[in-house]
Amino acid sequence: MAASTMNRRWFGVLGAALPLLLVPALAGADTLEGSIDGEERQWHILKADGRSTAEFSEHMPGMLGISVQGHAEESFAMQGTIAVTITLIDGEPVGGLEVSYFPEDGMFPMYTSAGESDWNLDAVEEDGDTAVVSGHFTGTLQRVESMRDEPDPDDTLAVELRFDVTAIRGE
Repeated sequence: MAASTMNRRWFGVLGAALPLLLVPALAGADTLEGSIDGEERQWHILKADGRSTAEFSEHMPGMLGISVQGHAEESFAMQGTIAVTITLIDGEPVGGLEVSYFPEDGMFPMYTSAGESDWNLDAVEEDGDTAVVSGHFTGTLQRVESMRDEPDPDDTLAVELRFDVTAIRGE
């Protein structure tokens, strides 16, 4: 993978994970559903103090960044968290959905969507300070041991996600 692609991917992964560390742990109504290696799961969107782990922001006119993090429990914990990051330009996805899964209670090791995938993003319905984001992702996530390492195509997880969440405008 080219260095610029890897840098962009890490920037996206770290940008998606950073709000996980900043948002107090209170449960909201939105969830992500799907499976990891055939095991059905449900993840929870956390909300508190006008913030959410489902947020969007306008990076520049016409460019929208969307970050959705789902937690395995209705409280904050890295272990079992899944994150979906999407960038839109003029309403069209750029570069696909980036999906990351954190199997342990830390940033690494983690799994990322470097493998084959099939995904669909429905039209994002932005309405002032909220945006409805829905779609699905089916693909293979590859393990990454540390920020210095490339994804390992021999250590993978099969992931299927369905999401329909209301994202809150972030700062």
